[in-house]
Amino acid sequence: MAWVEKVKLNTQPLACPEDSLLGDAPLAELSAYFDELLADDQKVQQLGASLSDLARKLPSDVLKELETPQYLRSLLEQARPMLLDRLMGK
Repeated sequence: MAWVEKVKLNTQPLACPEDSLLGDAPLAELSAYFDELLADDQKVQQLGASLSDLARKLPSDVLKELETPQYLRSLLEQARPMLLDRLMGK
């Protein structure tokens, strides 16, 4: 008999919309901003610091993960396609 305490799923969409398909300048700019954030550890850490008010309301185990650039980067990678899809009306 085995006991599974915690299961983490790491799924992502097959592809993120290309900037050329976004067409609308603000959406392309938003997509470029996500690229910029994902490429710069310092900017990811600044983003994490700006979430400090929210972080104080989270459970301690989530708070510990929120402090790591890898976790913040994974959140950005998840948020990007969801946000772009919502803004494009999908």
